[in-house]
Amino acid sequence: MIRDIEKEIKSIAKGILETEGFLEIKENIERIESLYKKSLIYHFLSEKNKKIEKSKKTEASDDSLGDKITSAKIPEFIKKGNSDNKVFKSKKTINDLFSKDFNIGLNDRLVFIKNLFDSNEEDYQRVISQLSTFQNWEEAESFINKFIKPDYRYWKGKDAFEKRFLSFVKNNFQ
Repeated sequence: MIRDIEKEIKSIAKGILETEGFLEIKENIERIESLYKKSLIYHFLSEKNKKIEKSKKTEASDDSLGDKITSAKIPEFIKKGNSDNKVFKSKKTINDLFSKDFNIGLNDRLVFIKNLFDSNEEDYQRVISQLSTFQNWEEAESFINKFIKPDYRYWKGKDAFEKRFLSFVKNNFQ
């Protein structure tokens, strides 16, 4: 069937090319449309055949793989003595212990940016990156009180947001 379509495509293309002024004649426009439709059908069928051939190849390799698996030696697992070693689960993961990032959720972050940093996300990011360089809570608190709060009118009237922000920063150092 694919070969028949291929022959039709070639004959239509030859007919179009042999006609003088082939773009002006309405009959040739219909031939070009026919050529396009046949080309789509040809492409579809060739892709379908490729998939069928590929699935046949995988089925053949799956059969040989199945034979290999059934003939392979199955390993035996021997249970060794009871182990009294218990694994203790820690509240913090290894990533938490070594990461210097602050665990501030999206909603809190947006509230802090809007209320404490006057809707300036760049300032917020700058402050967070600077806070992550400090080694302990006292250094971070001093930095906030000396350099950050004066830039934002000491966060007057925003005590709840300030308290929540400081709790996140403090928790990062514990």
